[in-house]
Formats: sequence, C-alpha cells, structure tokens
Amino acid sequence: EDLDDFYSYCSQSGVGEMAGWPAHTSKEQSAAVLQHYLGKPDYIAIYHRREEKVIGNIVLRPDEEGGENSRFISFVLNRDYHRRGFMTEAVGATVMQLAIAGITRIRARCFQHNIASKGLLEKCNFAYIGEGHIHSPWLQQDFDTYEFVFEIEE
Repeated sequence: EDLDDFYSYCSQSGVGEMAGWPAHTSKEQSAAVLQHYLGKPDYIAIYHRREEKVIGNIVLRPDEEGGENSRFISFVLNRDYHRRGFMTEAVGATVMQLAIAGITRIRARCFQHNIASKGLLEKCNFAYIGEGHIHSPWLQQDFDTYEFVFEIEE
C-alpha cells in the first residue's frame, strides 16, 4: 500500500544517486525493491503522520568491520521534505532504538559531494573518522566518501 509513496521519492532525480543507485524508472521497479525489504527489521519507513504517507527510509546492515554489535546505516528522503528536520529526527530515533537493542557502534558514509548528508551526520553527533572510496555497481561509478561512526557507551 506504500508503493506510490515509495516510487514518488525513488523516482526523483538526484535522490537515489546520492545514495549510490539510479532513480527508479517504473513502479514495477519500485515494487520489486519494496518487496525485497517488506517485513525485514533492517528497513525502516519514515512516515509523515499528518500527510499520511511514507517520505523516506532508513536501511540498517551488518557492519563487517565492527562485529556483532555494530550496524551500518544509510538513508534516503523525498526531496520535497529535505531540510525540515525529518531525517534528523528519524536517524536520532533509530540510534536510540539501536542502543536499546545493545548495538554499540553505528557506521555511516556519504559521498563527498553530498554536503547535506554530511551535515546531517554531524548534527546527529556521528564522528568523522576519515575519507574512503566506494564503487557503486548500480551507477557504475567510483565515489570518494566521508566516513563516520557513532559510538554508544555500554
């Protein structure tokens, strides 16, 4: 039932590209991606209560570098809702829930040209730990990144 909302932001030019994947070109493509994530606890929809629609998502993955109590976080938000505090609130709430669940380390990265995500991570108290480099197979492109970590004291 959230397919139209999901497609709405996944098809926006520049949204997925900042996360390493191309804009969706059909609802069928969005449906396949959404089907992959349905029911998985590592996929969190960001729901706008007043407008009653999904405006973005957060994806959590195991962090191979950090071990069992570490996660890697990534996020995307409908461009119409940028710079309004929604993602700051969503990332903060996710960090709190991960801490409650016993996670002690959360890593994140953003492309160096993605100044908005860099600022968001800094605002959410992620510590800058250096530069990195990744390859996006979906965009067939290499990117320089800023790497961040959030350490949760036990």
